[in-house]
Amino acid sequence: MNIKEYRHLRADLAELDRLIAMTPESDVIDRSSLEARRNQVAEELGTYPTPIRWPVNACLTFNGGPEIGIDDA
Repeated sequence: MNIKEYRHLRADLAELDRLIAMTPESDVIDRSSLEARRNQVAEELGTYPTPIRWPVNACLTFNGGPEIGIDDA
């Protein structure tokens, strides 16, 4: 599992928890469907070890014109 998949599953889990909290207990069918999906996502997350180190992303931007004839003095 890469970082993107891991973050996606974590976001799904958080959203499902939020939806379950908002769904009344009297709405049995919707609630059980959400809980079943939440269990699937939690199980899928549980099968993969959490990476110890995450890759680092960086964004480089350059402003100005090219440097020509730089003196290393």
